[in-house]
Amino acid sequence: KDYSTELAPILPLCKKMGLSAKGGLRSHLLIMLPTRLTAILCQNSWDIPEVFHKIQQTLTNDLGAPSNLNMFERFPMGIGMVVVVAPSSVHSVLSALKATPAFLIGEIRNRGIGNRMSWK
Repeated sequence: KDYSTELAPILPLCKKMGLSAKGGLRSHLLIMLPTRLTAILCQNSWDIPEVFHKIQQTLTNDLGAPSNLNMFERFPMGIGMVVVVAPSSVHSVLSALKATPAFLIGEIRNRGIGNRMSWK
């Protein structure tokens, strides 16, 4: 999908952007973020399309159960574009994108010791 029209008004507020439609959400986040930062995603902040549940079920039947982490590594899980903005800009960005499905899916923090992506 071409997001240029929807994103034009929010470009000045964007710190980072990345398409996750080709490959996994997790891998795209890791590419976008410096190693000193971690992405903390909220598991229930968006609905994962049914097709990904069906893919996971098919893989479970054929190969044994793939973990949710493996699914997020290989598939976009319903997120086509990730936009990183300052916490103070979240409301403005979500309001500007009201014609397009947009979700606050997590936050970025200094990493310290630990994973580069985690769930809450």
